[in-house]
Amino acid sequence: MRLREGLLALLLALATALIVYSIAVSQQQQQAATASRQLLQQVYVRALREYYQWLSAIREQGPDALMPEHSTLLSPYLSRPPLATADWQLRLNLQDLSPVLQVPDRHDQVPWLAFQFSSPEWPAPVAVRLDLLSWLEQITVDLGYGVLPVEVHYLQHRFQRPESRIQAAEAFNDFLLPELTLVLDAASLQARFRQQGSPLLNAVLIAALVLVIVLLGLQQWYQRQRIAQMLADTEASLQEQQRSNERQRAALQDNGKALHGLNLRLQNAWQQLELSERLAGLGELSAGIAHEINNPIAYVRSNLQELNADVQALTVFIRTLDEASDGMDIHSPMYQKLLAAYQQLQISDVLQDAPVRLNDCLEGIERAARIVSDMRKLSHGGQGMQWCQVNDDIRSVVNIARSRLGTGVTLDAELETLPDVYCNPSQIAQVVMNILVNAIQALSGRGGHITLRETLLNQELRIVIADNGPGMDEKTAARVFEPFFTTKPGDEGTGLGLALCHKLMKAHAGRIELHTSPGKGAEFTIVFPVNGGMDHAE
Repeated sequence: MRLREGLLALLLALATALIVYSIAVSQQQQQAATASRQLLQQVYVRALREYYQWLSAIREQGPDALMPEHSTLLSPYLSRPPLATADWQLRLNLQDLSPVLQVPDRHDQVPWLAFQFSSPEWPAPVAVRLDLLSWLEQITVDLGYGVLPVEVHYLQHRFQRPESRIQAAEAFNDFLLPELTLVLDAASLQARFRQQGSPLLNAVLIAALVLVIVLLGLQQWYQRQRIAQMLADTEASLQEQQRSNERQRAALQDNGKALHGLNLRLQNAWQQLELSERLAGLGELSAGIAHEINNPIAYVRSNLQELNADVQALTVFIRTLDEASDGMDIHSPMYQKLLAAYQQLQISDVLQDAPVRLNDCLEGIERAARIVSDMRKLSHGGQGMQWCQVNDDIRSVVNIARSRLGTGVTLDAELETLPDVYCNPSQIAQVVMNILVNAIQALSGRGGHITLRETLLNQELRIVIADNGPGMDEKTAARVFEPFFTTKPGDEGTGLGLALCHKLMKAHAGRIELHTSPGKGAEFTIVFPVNGGMDHAE
């Protein structure tokens, strides 16, 4: 074997090792980032749960619940004033939970979050200080993550310790207040999921295997050359060897085609497995979040209903008192005192506006409860193929999508009266949801209109979802159904949504059509037969 062929084999083995190492490291980093994000999500959910339990205790028990010695999960981190110059001051009305946050321009020391609670039922506001950073750090310790760097952001302000250094930031919006963002450091968690030696070991093993195969191939090729030279002495032997070589070549080609087909099937199976695992994780997370949200909605709705009954009783009492006062002497001290209180407290406006406001609150909480119910229903995807009214699930999707509409974005849905359709309703709902979410994100920050309409023609159901957003060029539109292809930043999209839609519609013997051009929006058409592509479906 000549030196040139040996060097070529070595270079091929090294190139293969480098590619394998890069792919393994990239996959390990993506898996570590996803796992750490899910773990830190637990910190965010637990902090919100403890905070809202504390607010519930304050509303039920009054100012006594604000005492540091009172038994709540936040009691060890509470103290009474005086305030420090670095404290963030939050005024919170417990009646409507309307917050007003004041942040100092500079921090001379580690800040605390100073609450000033007020309620119409209290004689005066009550103030208390919360060691926010220590509370959040203790949550990370309780969950077994150790003390992680923690920050809370409000606009351009940062609530942090001076020595805080976040290397891999994970941000969670709507923390305590709509304007606050919880930022946690995922660096230490990601390090736990990385195995430094595994990618290198895989690369070395693959390189060694490639080198052995190439060397064996070259050695076999030289042996063939020597045999051919030796068999050149006799014409009969040469012809037999040629026929044998032809048979071997044909067998190798067949084996190569079979191996290529196996590789394609293996790659497709791997992609489907990864898609299924990620979607299962997202469904479990969505169900958990919906369950956690459902609890505070339940007791808020119950309290509002009881409060509505109380206001109605109080309204009847005031009107009875008002009618009784008609028989009193208008010059008597009692009548004058009642008249002054009636005018000062604006009882007439209160009797008119209070029931309206309570009804608005009840309608809002019922809408939130419907959205949570729809989320919980759609998160259970194990229904299987069946005859069903698919519009029941599509209506749930439309309700959830409407809750995510940004400023200036509208959504109209025109649903037909459909017969029973043989399909997996949760999978059809998943396809519609993914396309609607993409349309909402395309219109984010610019406004626009989204339409969803159905038509039933020739036993085929067509669901058209169109928007007047920026649209896509021809090159991008040709790749939108490829797994892991996305035009979003790496931390905002995985490129699996439309790939999953394409896969699910193929399973329903259907397809997805796309019509788009730059500046003219995008129109996705979901098409599938009402009988699921089966002539004898039952």
